[in-house]
Amino acid sequence: MISYSLEYDAGTGEDTWETLIGYLSHYTGLSMVVTDKIDRGVMYKFRLRAKNIWGWGVYSQETSILAARVPLKPTDLVASIVESTGAFRLDWEIADDQGSELLATEVDLYSVSLDSWVHSATLNADKASYEIPMSELEEVYGYSQGEIIEVRVRSSN
Repeated sequence: MISYSLEYDAGTGEDTWETLIGYLSHYTGLSMVVTDKIDRGVMYKFRLRAKNIWGWGVYSQETSILAARVPLKPTDLVASIVESTGAFRLDWEIADDQGSELLATEVDLYSVSLDSWVHSATLNADKASYEIPMSELEEVYGYSQGEIIEVRVRSSN
């Protein structure tokens, strides 16, 4: 094997290809990180071929990669008590999706009685609040009136 040639579609979604490495100068590495000319939220197609003493081989099957990251954490969490019901309420700002649509928001509460985190709810990604009755906090999670309630919120894509 003399060289690999890696090409991508530059995010156009069409069958036009741009060589990233290996065609004009030989490249025998087994990995490559592409950081230039990449836009968050865009799907990129890649293909690869190898060169030996007889010339270039056929292209590999195309593979697609979405330029995205794990979403950021929801921010500006505010805890309050709902006056009319006495329920515990948590509000937050929806997380930055980092290039891939948010699918859900998950809420976990720390269970005093179990001494561990317990999944409490999976919400639609566009929802930015959660209420839980005080009776449930006492009966299910083991909280007593006046204790600090531990909560964590995360988004998924």
